[in-house]
Amino acid sequence: MNKSVVISKEARYRFTQSNVVKLEDVPVSNSSIKAQYYLKKEGQKITLICEDSFYSFYPHVPNFDDFLSYNDTIKKQIEFQIASSNGMPVNILNFDSLQQNWKIAKQKDLLKHNFIKMAPIEEQDKVLQAGDLEYSNPDSFLKGISSGLFYKEIFGQYLVKNVEDFQDESMDTVSNFFRDVTIYNTLRHAKVREDENFITFKKVNIIDNSRLDEYQLIKEYNELYKEQLGYGFTEFAYDYRVTGTINKDDNLIQNMSILLSERVKNNLSCNVNFELKRIDL
Repeated sequence: MNKSVVISKEARYRFTQSNVVKLEDVPVSNSSIKAQYYLKKEGQKITLICEDSFYSFYPHVPNFDDFLSYNDTIKKQIEFQIASSNGMPVNILNFDSLQQNWKIAKQKDLLKHNFIKMAPIEEQDKVLQAGDLEYSNPDSFLKGISSGLFYKEIFGQYLVKNVEDFQDESMDTVSNFFRDVTIYNTLRHAKVREDENFITFKKVNIIDNSRLDEYQLIKEYNELYKEQLGYGFTEFAYDYRVTGTINKDDNLIQNMSILLSERVKNNLSCNVNFELKRIDL
C-alpha cells in the first residue's frame, strides 16, 4: 500500500509589535516586542521555535524585559496539531516536554532571576501560580499563548484552504481597559489582489454591539478612570485590521500587518501596530 507523502515547508519570520496607551491623547505608557521564529509545516503539524525575543517597557520595570525573554526559552519549541477545517491549533503535541521544562525552570533558574528575586513574596507566588496554571494541561497552555498576536495570526485558514474559500471567523477578546468586559467580533475576509507570486488578503472585524456590556463599561470606567480624567464615559470603539500576503510557492505567509485600536472617544486609547516579515532561512 502506498503511503501519502507529507511535504515539509519551512520559513523564518521576524516581527515587531508596539503598544501605546494614551489618556486624552497624551502617551502614558508604551511597550515593544521584537522576536524571531522558525516555522516548519508537515501536513497538519506545525512546529514553531522562538529563536530570539526582546521586550521593552515604559515606564521601565527593572528586569521584567529580561524575565519575559527568559520565559520564552521555557517554551522555545512548540509542536502544534492544526485543524483541517480552519488551520487553527487544536492540540500541543509536545506538551509533556514543555511541562517538564516548566518544572525544571521552577526548581532551578526561575527563582534565581533578578526580577523574581527582587519581587515581594506575594508577587513571586503569583508568578509561580500563573505558570502552574499555564502548564497544567494542553488547553490552558494553548489558551495562554493564543492571546499573543503572532500566535493568533500565524495560524489560520491560509494553512488549509485557498483564499477564495476563507469563511468568516469569530474573535472574542478581553478589553485592554476593562477587565470584566469581553468584546465579541466577526472577522470578514476579502482578497485584495493577486499576481503570479503572491496573494494579498485582508481581515476586518465587525463588533457585535448587541453583546457589548455597556453597563459594565461605564461602571469600570467610573471606577478606574473618571477621577483621573474628570470627563465622563463617551463612546466605545474597537478595531482589528489584518493585511497579509501569501507566497504562492509554498502557501506560507510572506508578510503581515495588524492594526488594533481600542478607544473611549476623546478619553482613552490603546493602539497596537504589528509587522511580520519573512526572512531568509
